[in-house]
Amino acid sequence: MPSARPPKRADAPRIRETVLEAAIARVTSGDLRLSLDELARDIGVGVGTVYHHFGPRPALVEALASGCHQAELHPNLTSGFDCITVR
Repeated sequence: MPSARPPKRADAPRIRETVLEAAIARVTSGDLRLSLDELARDIGVGVGTVYHHFGPRPALVEALASGCHQAELHPNLTSGFDCITVR
């Protein structure tokens, strides 16, 4: 019998938003690498927490590029993230 997934933590939406805010801060300051390790250090969580909420780095870039966060980004970046190298 497959095990049920554990319920999401009550603070999961807050953590996800905190990761996005840290990523936006890095992008708007000119850091386009978006290292998940560095983002995790910025907000005081383990890198596993960042991966838990976004998966690999391209998923985080996609979340930032979505319409709900484009207005927070530097105007020169709102047309797309083709300037970011996804590895």
